[in-house]
Amino acid sequence: MDSLTFRRICAYAIDYIFIILLTTMVSGIRFLNPSYDNYVSAYNDYALMYEEVMDGNLDAVNSDEFKNIYYNLDKYSVSVSFSTIVIYLLYFVGFQKWNHNQTLGKKAFNISVTSKNKKVSILQMLFRTLIIYNIIFEVLSLLALWIFDANVYLYVDMALTFIAGIFFYINGGIVIFSKKHLGIHDLICKTEVKECANNGN
Repeated sequence: MDSLTFRRICAYAIDYIFIILLTTMVSGIRFLNPSYDNYVSAYNDYALMYEEVMDGNLDAVNSDEFKNIYYNLDKYSVSVSFSTIVIYLLYFVGFQKWNHNQTLGKKAFNISVTSKNKKVSILQMLFRTLIIYNIIFEVLSLLALWIFDANVYLYVDMALTFIAGIFFYINGGIVIFSKKHLGIHDLICKTEVKECANNGN
């Protein structure tokens, strides 16, 4: 692994920790989640059912009770999911574009997003963010809540989560092990991450 790839991974880790802390704080703001009490109740029901599954009762996963609990848990956290998507877009698109194509993590490791067109457009940054952080799958999951009932939603959401996970690891593997270290997001958006000249200015 070369130095640039190592710095990209470290920058990603810093940004991920920052976003997790930020979204956790935002999710705790009650007025942003009007269904907070219902969410807590659904989460407690889910935790009890999860313990039952871990104790060996695998049939519980296919029960109507579990499907309804799973559905309600996601339904009552829609506002938090929406807030999380907004935070990702504000940080990785708005802030990064404004801050010389650098997030806090990239700034710390003196790297930035560049483009073959010299100047990275806001659309390139947007599509790059939608792809690399699996936001497309998050949006599809939210849409599935309105399209499917509890019986179908469980399987649709699990499938989307599985596909998103596979995509994440494949994309990460391409960045780490490919010759040019360009991820799928870079290839589609015609971007790459390079070391900054003059500290990114």
